Amino acid sequence: AQLADVEEALALRKTLPTWLEVIPVAPALKPQEIQAVVRGNFGAFRKCYEELLARVPGAAGKVTLSFGIQGDGAITDLGASAEGAVDEGTMTRCMTEAASKLRFQATGVTTTVKYPVAFSP
Repeated sequence: AQLADVEEALALRKTLPTWLEVIPVAPALKPQEIQAVVRGNFGAFRKCYEELLARVPGAAGKVTLSFGIQGDGAITDLGASAEGAVDEGTMTRCMTEAASKLRFQATGVTTTVKYPVAFSP
């Protein structure tokens, strides 16, 4: 994802460098990088919802995961809030357990995330 930052920096130049040059980029994770990791592990969240549907047919709503991503890519300060019929203790516990297994690219900086996940049958 840092490639876009480098391309943008080069696009602002009138000429391309003719020698090796370091282009500074921000170390923080980009929203699309966070989204890719969450979506790549969405099967675990879907399983939580399917288990809820078995208990509460037609349940719909939104669970918002809040967490920090440490500099080494590990999750910290994980929490969840829910709205609608998914506001049920077992569902939020399952979602936080699934989110606790997420691993992100190490950046050396901490990132704070609020990630809403909507569910409907």
